[in-house]
Amino acid sequence: MSGDAYVTNLQPPTGGLNFQQPAISLDERNALVLDNLLPKGNYVELREGYTHHCESIPGRVISIASYVGKTPSDSRVFAFNNNGEVYDVTNRSKQPARVMRTDQKDGIWESVNTAGIDENYLILVSPAGGYWTYSTRDGFKNRAITGAGRDKRFATVFNWKDRAWLIEDGSSRCYYLGVGAIQGDAAEYNFYAVINRGGDLLYGCNWTFNAGYDIDDYLVLVTSQGEVLIYKGTDPDAAETFALEGVWYVGETPAGRRSFTNFGGEMFITTSLGIVPISKLVNGRVANDYQTASAAIQPVLIDHFNASKTEFGWELEMIYNQQFLLVKTPEDQSGKHNYYVMNVTTGAWATISNMPMLCITQIGSAIYFGTANGLVCQGFTGDTDGEDLSKNAGSSIVGRYLSGYNDYGSPANLKTFQLAKPIFVSYDAPTIGVKIFTRYEDMFPLVESGLRRPSAAIWNKDRWNQSYFGGGNSTFTPWFGVEGLGYYGALALTVTGKGKTQYITTTLTMKKGGVM
Repeated sequence: MSGDAYVTNLQPPTGGLNFQQPAISLDERNALVLDNLLPKGNYVELREGYTHHCESIPGRVISIASYVGKTPSDSRVFAFNNNGEVYDVTNRSKQPARVMRTDQKDGIWESVNTAGIDENYLILVSPAGGYWTYSTRDGFKNRAITGAGRDKRFATVFNWKDRAWLIEDGSSRCYYLGVGAIQGDAAEYNFYAVINRGGDLLYGCNWTFNAGYDIDDYLVLVTSQGEVLIYKGTDPDAAETFALEGVWYVGETPAGRRSFTNFGGEMFITTSLGIVPISKLVNGRVANDYQTASAAIQPVLIDHFNASKTEFGWELEMIYNQQFLLVKTPEDQSGKHNYYVMNVTTGAWATISNMPMLCITQIGSAIYFGTANGLVCQGFTGDTDGEDLSKNAGSSIVGRYLSGYNDYGSPANLKTFQLAKPIFVSYDAPTIGVKIFTRYEDMFPLVESGLRRPSAAIWNKDRWNQSYFGGGNSTFTPWFGVEGLGYYGALALTVTGKGKTQYITTTLTMKKGGVM
């Protein structure tokens, strides 16, 4: 086709996924597919991988908890399997030590850290497993709860106003210990009178909020029927020091008790409306302006929610050293794992695949997760997925990006796409595949598995002009011939390479025909 040559530069998808707009009117900085590529300020970055941290744990690792000790050397990580066993997985090991066994068989434990005067404690609860604490001095200890909480089956635990609060399984009742206490008498508070839609309490959380005239710690409780109860006060023993601030409905809530997290002065919860910020809920912006954190991806997220809302595995986690919010969803029937992540500084969304998390915890800057095949892995580290403790290489991390369908300023002109030059920055050459989609397609270009270049050579040992000498980051600008004839074109990229490989932009050439 004869016509005028046209060259354009496509901006990187730093705005993240957007399923709210039509594909033909999408902003260049948004994407229809952005998998394993994390949006940053002015580029997107191939995520890092994961490595085995502990192996050979029997069964499935359903829960994982971190204990924050008085000193870093006292801190621990524990894994809970579906055989009632608990393993110390603090250090890398092919055979981690079993440290506790109970009659609990589903592996679902909830936990919270609390600080004492001379000792820190990890409080753990399970309806079938009981009430336990761990500390450096005492190890694991089955504690006695007396008073109104005697012989109750506790489903979860949280801290509020220097007290440990325990939610009874399948009820609207909470039990709270004395200030600073980890055992002993627990008083009952039943919230049934303010729950309008039935159901039971799922979880509770402390929420630090500036209400305009002061900053205070509010108690937030969420029910299985999607009601949010918010209380203010200090002492629940007296009506004048503990009062209801309001009740809000946020739609359906998923199974489990882990679909919430805090970030700064915000609390996020997962519901059928999306990822709901509590501050936006209480001031009416969710109801009036639909200001949820996940608005851009909600048309797809709601389908995922409806398909798996009754399955265990929903979890929200703020990954601080990556600066993103992770929406962990249950593994699907084929064993695949697909999650959503939001850059907390820009609000841009992407997806993560092929990182098999059943549960997740953090301690310091390290991220650990349990798997269905008895592993504890360290997440978001290294350049491959699944390197084991024997140093057998893992699989390549594959990033995929699909832009919107762009008319390049002339929707009535037929275009022949010719060349594409994606620009990447990395300390090793990535392997790249490029296509132009002119119809709604999903066949991404294939790339070779593995990294294209060998590791950097050693000076004065490897041969000159026959080895690759590494250094800092380099810019890679390969040209690709592309095919495509259409009025609109979408850029499809597949890339594999080192973790943190940056995608900067793509130069695209085409010929435009006449108006047709």
